[in-house]
Amino acid sequence: MAVLAASPAFACKGKSVLFEDSFTSVNPAWDLFNQTKIQNGALQITATPGHIAAVFYKGDAYDKADICVDTIVPNVSDPNNQGVPSLIFEGQGYDDFYAFYVSPAFGTASISRLLKNKWLHPIPPRKVEGIVAKPGGKNTLRLTLNGAHATAYVNDNKIVDFLINASEGGGLIGLEVDGGATAPVTWSFKNFKVTDLP
Repeated sequence: MAVLAASPAFACKGKSVLFEDSFTSVNPAWDLFNQTKIQNGALQITATPGHIAAVFYKGDAYDKADICVDTIVPNVSDPNNQGVPSLIFEGQGYDDFYAFYVSPAFGTASISRLLKNKWLHPIPPRKVEGIVAKPGGKNTLRLTLNGAHATAYVNDNKIVDFLINASEGGGLIGLEVDGGATAPVTWSFKNFKVTDLP
């Protein structure tokens, strides 16, 4: 019972819900493509080896928000093929966004930025206690945005405060998967939610 009682604390903590998607049906505001699908209450994204697959929610832009999503660990035989899921934010296009990554295979979290097709790494991978690594396990990514100020959490554990190059009017948010080393990988995302700041 204690585990059940604690679970909701992992989600966004604002009082007003700005957007919510349980992925029980297709919301046309998601910029879905052939490597994405809505199935079994999840948005599933498949990434090929050495490539990324990103999808934006184009229903709104956010500069002040509490954003959270559950990532479900895939079952792969080789940890190098697990790939890495991310919550993307401050998106101005598919060649300009920030990504909040968690790697269950290596127990790390990081912040990267794709800027005009060049990858920058403002917060390199750092070890994080409590990341769930077992297949089918859930890790909740949470990010608060307040203009240029951002804070990242994994499973309600604060990882880092950092600054971003915020655009006036905010940016798009979404989800992304980095492919594995030698095989495609599919990550499932559930319970996507955006609230006001707590």
